[in-house]
Amino acid sequence: MPNIGDFRFPRYGFDDALENIEILVKELNSQINNQENFAQAIGHKNANSGAYKKKRADLKKFGLVDNNYEATDLGRDIVHPKSDEAERRAKFQALQNIDLLHELYEYTGGKPAGEDFWIKVSEVADTTPGEAKNHADKVKKLYSEMLDYEPQKTTEGTEESSGELNEASNKNIQSPSEAPEDVKLRLIDADGNKFDVREEKDLPVAKAFFESRISEIEQGEE
Repeated sequence: MPNIGDFRFPRYGFDDALENIEILVKELNSQINNQENFAQAIGHKNANSGAYKKKRADLKKFGLVDNNYEATDLGRDIVHPKSDEAERRAKFQALQNIDLLHELYEYTGGKPAGEDFWIKVSEVADTTPGEAKNHADKVKKLYSEMLDYEPQKTTEGTEESSGELNEASNKNIQSPSEAPEDVKLRLIDADGNKFDVREEKDLPVAKAFFESRISEIEQGEE
C-alpha cells in the first residue's frame, strides 16, 4: 500500500476488494486455507505475484479479512447482507476503515470533495502539496464512494426536540474565529473551507489555498 503522509492507502480500488471478498466467501468458505488457490481464484498465476499480495493486503486494510486471512463479519455482511441498508452500512464501514478516508470525513464534516480536495488531503495527511496532488484523484474517488454508501439518516426512535438537537450540535461547532492556540493563521473561504497554518511547513499549502481562491474569482469575472 502506498504511503500518503503518515497514512497507508489501498493499492487497488474498492471494487476489486468487493469482488475478491465475494470469491473468498462464496467459493472458498470464507478462509484462505491455501494461498495458491485463492491467488488463482482472483486471477493470478500463483501466490508469489506482487499484485496478489497487494490485493490480499487491501482486503485486510478494508477490514474484510482478519490476521488469519479469514473473512470478518463485515466481509460476510457485504457478501450476504440482510437488507439494502445493511449492505450500505457495511460498505461505508469498510471504507471508513481506511484511516485517511475516516480522517477526511471527520475533517470535512462529510461534505463532498471539491476541486481543491488535494488541499484537504495535504492538511489531513500532513504532507506536501506535490504529494497530495499526486494522490488526490485516487483518494477523491474512494472518498466519494464512501459518501455514496453513507447510511441514511433517520430520526426513528428518537424523541429529541429540534431545540435539543440544535443545542447538542452547537456544542460541537467551533466558531471560525475560535482557532486553537497553536494556529498562527486561519484561511477560510465563502464555502466554509478552511486551512490552518501552524508551522512554516504549512505555508506552501496555505499559499496554494489562497491562490486557488484568487484564480476562481478571476475566472468568474472573465
